[in-house]
Amino acid sequence: IADGTIRKAEVTIAPRLTVGGVAVGLDAVTQTFDIGGNTFVENYFKGTAAIVDTAKCDVCHDQLAVTFHGGRGRGGDIVACRNCHNPTFPGSHVEMASRSIENYVHAIHSFQAFDIDENFHDDAAPDDPTHVPSFDPVFSLRYDTHIKHTFPNFTIRNCEACHNPGTYEVPDQTKTIPGVLSASDNPLTWYTIVDSGGFPGSIAVENPDGRAISGNIGEKVVGPASRACGGCHRADFINADAAGDLASFNAHTEAFGTYVDNDSGDVTLFAIIDKIMTLFE
Repeated sequence: IADGTIRKAEVTIAPRLTVGGVAVGLDAVTQTFDIGGNTFVENYFKGTAAIVDTAKCDVCHDQLAVTFHGGRGRGGDIVACRNCHNPTFPGSHVEMASRSIENYVHAIHSFQAFDIDENFHDDAAPDDPTHVPSFDPVFSLRYDTHIKHTFPNFTIRNCEACHNPGTYEVPDQTKTIPGVLSASDNPLTWYTIVDSGGFPGSIAVENPDGRAISGNIGEKVVGPASRACGGCHRADFINADAAGDLASFNAHTEAFGTYVDNDSGDVTLFAIIDKIMTLFE
C-alpha cells in the first residue's frame, strides 16, 4: 500500500439470515475504495459501467448465486462474484478453464461438464490393483445430452442474455490481469453414440480409442482474451472432443497473446502478471 502497488480495495459485505431454518436470499453489497485518494470509487465495473446486468441473469436464476451456491450463496453484482472468482485460480471443477468469473460463466453456459475425470471412472480406488475402467452407458448418454444443450437464443443474443450491449468485445489488457487455466482431465473410459435400432433411438457404447483430447495438458498461464473468449470456444471444442481444433485455438492464443506452462508454485503465473502489467504503468 505504501509504495502504491495496491491502489484500490473492494469492500464486500455478504450477509446471512436464516428464518425458521431456511436461508433468506440476500444481496451482497460491494464498494470500491481508492486508497491513495481516500475516497469511494463509483461505477467501478458496476452501476453505469457494469459489464453484466444481473436482472437478466435473474430471469433464469431467480436470484443470481443463491440457487447454485446453497447456504454460501449471495446475490448482488458481478463484482461480488469476483471476490472468489479471480483469474489467479484454475477452475477446480472445469478442465482447461480459469475460476475467473468470465471464463467460468462462459464455459458453464456453453454446457461444458464438470469433473469428467471423476465421472468416467471405475469404482475402485486409483491405487487398488483391481483398478479396471468400468464403462457406464447411462452416464455417458446423460453426459452427451448435457454437452449438446444450447444457451438459449442460438445467436449473438446469447451474449446479451447476460451482458450489457457493447461490453463483450475482447477484454482490455490494461484493465485485466493474466490468469491460469486448469489442466485437462484424464477420463479412464470414453464413449460413442450409435443407433440402437429400437427405442431409445440412440445408445452410448464404449469407445476403445478413448477421448481424442489429451489428458496430459497442464496448467497454462493465459491473457484475458484467452480466458474470456476461450471460455466459450474451448468448451465447444472440448464438448465435441475436437482435439485438433482445440490445439489450433490454443496456438492462436499463444501467437497473439499468452499461453505458457505454469508451475506448481505459481511462480510463472505471477512473474508473467508482474511483467505484463508493468507495460501498462
